[in-house]
Amino acid sequence: MVEAEKNAVSDVEVNLTDDTTDESDSGNLGLIYEGSFASWRSHEFTASVSGDTITIHGSVSITYTPNCGDSPTSTHGKITPATCNEPHTITRSYSKTVELDDTSIDPSKVHFTIQPSKTHVTAGKSVDFNITITNDNNNELSGYYSVKISIPQPNGDYEWASYNDHVSVPAHKAKTLHVTTITYGSPGTSEYYGTFDFGVSSASDSGEVIVSSSGGGNDQPSGDLEIESVQLNPNSNIKDGDSVSFNVVVNNSYSSSKQVELELFIDGKEVDSASGSVGAGSEGSFMLHWLAQAGEHSYTVKLYSVNKGQKSEEDEESGSVSVSQVVDGLSAWLEVEPNAVKAGDNVTAFITVENLKDYKQTWPIQIVDSAGNVRWPHKSYQGLNYSISDGQLTIYAHKTARIMATIGPITQNTTLTLKIGGTPMAWAYVEVRSASGLEMDSVSCGDLFLQVDGTLDYKGTATCRVGFRNPTQNTASIDLSKSDVISVDFPMDHSNGAIDGKSSTIIYPKSTGNIYIKFTAWTTDFTAFARYWVYGYYSMPVTIKFRLGTLIGNDFTTQTYTVSSYVTVKTSSTVYVVVPADVASFVASGEALKGVIIAAEAGKRAKTAWEIFKIAQGFIRGILKKW
Repeated sequence: MVEAEKNAVSDVEVNLTDDTTDESDSGNLGLIYEGSFASWRSHEFTASVSGDTITIHGSVSITYTPNCGDSPTSTHGKITPATCNEPHTITRSYSKTVELDDTSIDPSKVHFTIQPSKTHVTAGKSVDFNITITNDNNNELSGYYSVKISIPQPNGDYEWASYNDHVSVPAHKAKTLHVTTITYGSPGTSEYYGTFDFGVSSASDSGEVIVSSSGGGNDQPSGDLEIESVQLNPNSNIKDGDSVSFNVVVNNSYSSSKQVELELFIDGKEVDSASGSVGAGSEGSFMLHWLAQAGEHSYTVKLYSVNKGQKSEEDEESGSVSVSQVVDGLSAWLEVEPNAVKAGDNVTAFITVENLKDYKQTWPIQIVDSAGNVRWPHKSYQGLNYSISDGQLTIYAHKTARIMATIGPITQNTTLTLKIGGTPMAWAYVEVRSASGLEMDSVSCGDLFLQVDGTLDYKGTATCRVGFRNPTQNTASIDLSKSDVISVDFPMDHSNGAIDGKSSTIIYPKSTGNIYIKFTAWTTDFTAFARYWVYGYYSMPVTIKFRLGTLIGNDFTTQTYTVSSYVTVKTSSTVYVVVPADVASFVASGEALKGVIIAAEAGKRAKTAWEIFKIAQGFIRGILKKW
């Protein structure tokens, strides 16, 4: 994957030499515009192997001609600075030793897709971005995903947002992860692309979201066609052979009725469709159907507008569904919380077993981990519809057993398998996150001093310090350009905040460092401020969610953190009070018709909010008498 940043590049040629096989391949990417990207995949190389390992090595060179401006970058770092309009070549070497045993991964059985919740939106609307990684191998798969999304800006430019993290996927399973939610403020075409790197191999996907203007001219009525909701029936405990209904609600915000068509895809294959009309400014319901098959599945509902026989995709909604197989009249489901734990922690397993037969059944039941160790049951259970004794489940006719059990300690990544009568019935993957990343050890926030900003605004800036400890044996490098503040929850009008540049970028092994987050808060509410001035300060809670991009050893990860603390809101030595010139309007709505500023020394503050109001009221009456 090649990206041009801050300038365009032309005559881009890729040459690959694989020293493992003494073969080569090449390709031409032509012109890559500023802020855009292009991908190239070589043909497959086949090597003869003797022994248990193979070292794959070679080099890739890219020749390009940059336009005037800064040098372009690749997904692996800055390309060597280049002179304008002259050909330049950059070369990267690769080398990887692969163990050839029964834990090997076939790259052709790994699939990576990026799934925006909508592909056509109007400015001001949000789009959820998910990724799905499917592992059809016989062994667990681990790697790193990276997703980049371009966001149209009001001036016609684009800003890129980047997201990456580590993920593991059990054998013959698919994992769907929420990456981010983007709210588009300006029209344009939002490109997205991403890769999933595992070992020496990778899988990639790309696409675009069309963002149209929220307004429209006389010949272009404004509006949207959107999938409002998708409801499955049944929505849980689905069995092999069940008929599953997808009730889809479509919202039409146009001022005229629209002809639409919906299609249902299961694991990428279309299984049903429906069409009809949705009235102007109203909603319409459509029903899609699927005959469930045992296993873990992904589904996508796509919405199209139909005009004169031509279809145009408007929206889509994706999700996952788990279907239990039926063996001897029994079906079973397994859920685990949490599914990501620290090494040594326990998990809670929620086990559901349904007996479809007309008679009571007794079968051996157990949960085993990836190594074949029996993790449950180790005691007897007695429930309303079932009992478990000596590892034997007895469940009554046409009854459902719901069991909650504690399993642990969990020391490594594992797949828990629920077996009944020796037959695997359901699975749940548990990921162990060891001390491979930074750990928070403290948080504190400085005071927020309010100052008059104009006639009616009181504004201040607060800085929160988050202390981190590096528990690993490697130096941790924090990339602030790939770190950001996701949200700030503070009970005043406020900005989302940003990570301050004075934050630590290097934290040595077994040492500590600090991340500083700044945000601005303001208010125009006199009644609220009366509370602050009772004692000259007011303590307010703040919760901040942020993520850090960190390189530890050779592993780059993006991890999200949430911290909570208190900010002390203070006034300066001189208290500025904005009060309305009309006391009646103050009482009725708190909105000022005219404003005056009263200044009082800190030592002369009133003792209560009511006294402040009375002082303001008396001051106003004095002014009104003079008028």
